[in-house]
Amino acid sequence: MKIKIIFCIVVFFLGIQNHTAQKKWSLDECIAYAFQNNLSFQNNKYDLEIKEASYNQSKRNLLPSVSASSGYSINYGRSIDPNTNGYTNTSFFSNSYSVSASLDLFAGFRKWNAIFYEDYQKKATEQSVLKAKQALKIKILESFHEVLYSQELLNITKEQLDISKTNVKIIDTKISLGLKAKSDLHEANSLLLSDSLAVLKAQNSVRANKLNLLQVMNLPEKEISLQHPLELQKQQAVAIANSQFIIDQAVQHVPEIIEQEFLLSAAKKQVRITRSYLLPSLSLRAGYSTGFYEARTNALGQTVSFTTQIQDNASKYIAASLSIPIFSGLQKRHQLKLSKIQLLKAENNLTQKKQLLAQEIEAAVQKANALSVEQAMSEKSIDAKELAFTIAQKKFSNGLISFFELSQIKKEFIQAKV
Repeated sequence: MKIKIIFCIVVFFLGIQNHTAQKKWSLDECIAYAFQNNLSFQNNKYDLEIKEASYNQSKRNLLPSVSASSGYSINYGRSIDPNTNGYTNTSFFSNSYSVSASLDLFAGFRKWNAIFYEDYQKKATEQSVLKAKQALKIKILESFHEVLYSQELLNITKEQLDISKTNVKIIDTKISLGLKAKSDLHEANSLLLSDSLAVLKAQNSVRANKLNLLQVMNLPEKEISLQHPLELQKQQAVAIANSQFIIDQAVQHVPEIIEQEFLLSAAKKQVRITRSYLLPSLSLRAGYSTGFYEARTNALGQTVSFTTQIQDNASKYIAASLSIPIFSGLQKRHQLKLSKIQLLKAENNLTQKKQLLAQEIEAAVQKANALSVEQAMSEKSIDAKELAFTIAQKKFSNGLISFFELSQIKKEFIQAKV
């Protein structure tokens, strides 16, 4: 009975393993998994959370600051008597309590500009996350199709290996009939070994590309099986003429450009924040303090009660302070100059990003137009070479051409098909 149970458990887990191994990943599933598990992309999301926290804190900085304190002390030896303000050698303890608050009334709109600065930084980071997301998506797209390409290449090499095996059999048969020389068999076996090596290299390429895809996805598996995308209907090649229209649209939507625009706005706010340190600042402060002293006594020599002392010793204040910066070794001027240079650098970065984007789009449009022209010619070339190879294979079977001529035509067909 126990053996049957163990056998059922083993079969069950083997079934689960086979089910997992047979899962075919679609392109969308690979991308979605990478978004959730790619460690580099996770760091980008953490950066956004940090910027969001900084932005929220910049708004909270407008609130007044409030603090409270309490103290307990024991006096020994010579100290001030709280009754007479004279010296006494009697030991006693005391409590102190205080609450204070402060509010910045004016500081050159520094805190308001800091809010806008952190907001622009947060929005720039959002675009940075979107840029990283698109980069990861493109990386998955490339890795996914590299696997499919290497798999198709493997299929082609296997087809050619089968043809080479068939040719070896044909030559071997003709040699036995005295229609071919043994040198042709050596040549055919040499080509067979070359095709076998091509299959081995193609298999290694499939493994390497799958490993790369697994690493980009951060998928803890040794093997992955992909769903081949649906075959698209062939479309007529269409040349792209207006690259400027694409550039104009891209500038408004590409995250890298939008990110740089937000960074430029943040740099402008940073200049205003730095300039505010050269302006006067006005703040308001208020506080309340009181205390209890064990040594404080009444006319009868009894310690005054805690409640009475808290009320009698209460001290309140409200104050306003004005600070005017006069000279600090030109340090603030230096910081203002640096922030202005950073602003110029941000403007230059934005111009550079737009320039690089325009260059990339123009290059992509030129390449797309060139490939559109080549597409139809390539399809016709493949059909023609496939027909030539089929005819050559029949001629070789009938002894009308040599094996060398057949191998040359086969090589051209393979290159066109790849």
